[in-house]
Amino acid sequence: MSTFSEKHIQDLLKDLENPDKYTRATALETLTDSVIDNQQLLEMLMPHFKRKLKDESSLVQMTAIESLGKVGKRFPDLIVETMPQLINFLTAESTYLRESATETLGVIGSQNPELVQGAISYLIELLKDRKYTVHEKAIEALERIGTKNKELVKTSIPHLTRLLITGDEVLVRKIVNLLEKISAPDFAEVNESIPFLLEQATNNDPNIRKPAIIAMGKIGLIAPHLGKDFTSILLEKMRDTDEEVCRAAVTAMKEIEIGKKRSIKETIVMLVKDLQNSDIQTRKNAIDALERISVEDIKLIKDAIPSLVDRLVDSESQIRDKAIKLLTKLRSYLAEIISRT
Repeated sequence: MSTFSEKHIQDLLKDLENPDKYTRATALETLTDSVIDNQQLLEMLMPHFKRKLKDESSLVQMTAIESLGKVGKRFPDLIVETMPQLINFLTAESTYLRESATETLGVIGSQNPELVQGAISYLIELLKDRKYTVHEKAIEALERIGTKNKELVKTSIPHLTRLLITGDEVLVRKIVNLLEKISAPDFAEVNESIPFLLEQATNNDPNIRKPAIIAMGKIGLIAPHLGKDFTSILLEKMRDTDEEVCRAAVTAMKEIEIGKKRSIKETIVMLVKDLQNSDIQTRKNAIDALERISVEDIKLIKDAIPSLVDRLVDSESQIRDKAIKLLTKLRSYLAEIISRT
């Protein structure tokens, strides 16, 4: 049952009607935490939680919103009827109520994304909220929901991209992390927003140019195939009249390069696995792909060396020949490894 006796719960229910708002809020929080694992008892108490959503005090309303979030995370069926009320709080006049409702819907959506489907358009609207803390909470909520069901929040991508040029670097990082979760693996929706970023990178205002350039670096880090579209403008901005814009461009170029290397490494991991495949064509495709890796990136295939050595006795002569060529390319690197042993 609960962690408290029945009498204690009755006392807390009485405190919910106390004239003092702090007493009511504390009673509601304590009551929720004490019965949160008891579905039957929670069901009996739901009318009290719902009623406190209409309390005259915003503090008590916030506590009720948070309590319903805790309930919804465990027993989503119990809060279905309160969802319209929770969504209504997203347009509340009080900043604190908007924040609380946004966070709660994100928590519920992280477990049951379909339950908060009606809130998505409101959360997207909050990306334009006048308060930084609110649109930050909206980003976090969309990320939680998108982690569970990315299709549900894909409509937020154009709005998130536009927000990139208005936020600081911390916000940019959060947005790009969200873009990665809901737009990968092809990043098609992000690709559609690239013209907007390129345009903003040449804006007369350095306070717009800088975040746009920072965003390019972060996007290039997670989606290196998109980074190539940024290279020419970043080279230009490395000589920008604004010193901070210059530094941002240099950092962005480095991040795009890191993204490229990371992508190659991830590709190599898959190719190494394919080199061991029983299918001849799969092995051929893998070794062909390894052969196309540029000279400057050749050291990145060091993890493939044992598999290439195995291919020296492959049943297919073309694979044997290409394994020899690749190992020859790596001879200086192999010599370095041998000298260390």
